[in-house]
Amino acid sequence: MKKILGLLLITSSLMAFSQSLPKAFLLEVSNGESLVVAVLDKQWKALDDDLPANQKQQLQRATVKLLTDVGQIGTAKMQGSLEVGNCGVISKPIAKVSRQIYGLVAPWKIAPRKIERLPLDNAVYQKVMAAELVARGIKAPVQMTQVLKADLDGDQSDEVILVAQRPALSANYELVGMGYAMKAHDYALAIVRKLTSSGVKTFVLRQAWAKADFDVNSTTNLPPRFAQWVNGVADFDGDGKMEVLVNSILYEGYGFEVFGWNNKKFEMRFEWGCI
Repeated sequence: MKKILGLLLITSSLMAFSQSLPKAFLLEVSNGESLVVAVLDKQWKALDDDLPANQKQQLQRATVKLLTDVGQIGTAKMQGSLEVGNCGVISKPIAKVSRQIYGLVAPWKIAPRKIERLPLDNAVYQKVMAAELVARGIKAPVQMTQVLKADLDGDQSDEVILVAQRPALSANYELVGMGYAMKAHDYALAIVRKLTSSGVKTFVLRQAWAKADFDVNSTTNLPPRFAQWVNGVADFDGDGKMEVLVNSILYEGYGFEVFGWNNKKFEMRFEWGCI
């Protein structure tokens, strides 16, 4: 009887230990360092402090699923020790990448459906974006930077993600002229077109624009800076639906927001930033 009781206690302890581990880790991956920015337990929680010992052990030899705006593009192995940095827990670079991307340590398939890049000069979506700019009083041409198509929520109907920006980003999503909005009607707009029960509707993820030229003689203010681009489309929480990660650069800081469909609109599920 004592042996059985001891086995039950050990089993219960193991179950409690496993249940205390997070479901996933979210990382920012660059050639300089790999940064653990958040952990998912019941919900995403930004990480600005050290990890518990058991989570460190789980993460140090984990496989990271690397993702971009078209879903998973490969994997990488965590390596080396984990240390606390200014904006989270950092490790040695885990992958050679041409630009900043994100990665998930998660047991589920992070891209359950295909994500496609469509031509930026697609006439239909150029017209859609032009109408959105006019509706906001933005007197500037469409400078489309991303057109993506995917069935985000698994309803057998594709959504289309449109991102436009002036000043435009480079083809590698790098800032041109540091991304400062110097002219009136410089803008950044990220939207999703979705078929609903009442027809195709437009949902705004992020938007910003300048209403006037920046006063270059100003000594007290910096020009606005609102560069943005979709840097990940994936199932971030394991529910089978895909969310959209939108990167942003504002003034001297940067960060991202993750948006998901809640059957009525695209809501922000998580945000993170670093200065």
